[in-house]
Amino acid sequence: MLRKRQAAAKAASVEFKAAGREDLVEKEQGQVDILNEYAGGVETMTAEDVKAAVKSTIDELKAKTPDLKAGNVMKAIFAPGGSLDGKNVEKSMVPGIVKELLG
Repeated sequence: MLRKRQAAAKAASVEFKAAGREDLVEKEQGQVDILNEYAGGVETMTAEDVKAAVKSTIDELKAKTPDLKAGNVMKAIFAPGGSLDGKNVEKSMVPGIVKELLG
């Protein structure tokens, strides 16, 4: 969520600069700086760690259901008790990894 807000503040800053609103550029840049401090301290799982978690979930589910769909894997991964439940992970990369591993 912090990264989304940070990106939005950067985009707004660029738009304000194009419109000649330096007062608003400074305000948005201040927000970007603060968000950088918070978001920079949040560690997310690496792609390799996510891939390992997804693979283990797929292996577990394939033992039960041979015809496995990406949606079922996504539900299992993020469900309470799932391999990525409550972990700091860049959620946008997970569907790509799931599709890659399901082949």
